[in-house]
Amino acid sequence: MVVIYRSTTGDETLIIEETKEYSPSPNGCEVKYFTSTHEKASLYGKMAFMQFQSDPPYTNSSGSIHHSFIESEGFVDMGIPTIIVNKKNIDKVINVDLTNYMDI
Repeated sequence: MVVIYRSTTGDETLIIEETKEYSPSPNGCEVKYFTSTHEKASLYGKMAFMQFQSDPPYTNSSGSIHHSFIESEGFVDMGIPTIIVNKKNIDKVINVDLTNYMDI
């Protein structure tokens, strides 16, 4: 199993808080982006907040997934490691929970 982290805001955070699971993106995106540490998720959340200052604050979340359900890995903004999970496998992420970690 691989522990994955994501920085979320708004409705996505509320869904995680209520259901303890990730859900497919409502806008039809085929994938969700995760990263490898709380620190990297926080960095992404801070960068997004600075770019879209009308967004509510970002909250980190984490879950676990078997490596075979990871579509690909790479890097995004400023070299943040990215773990990509296809929407058809998003229900394979288990032990999902919000965390209090946000390195400001």
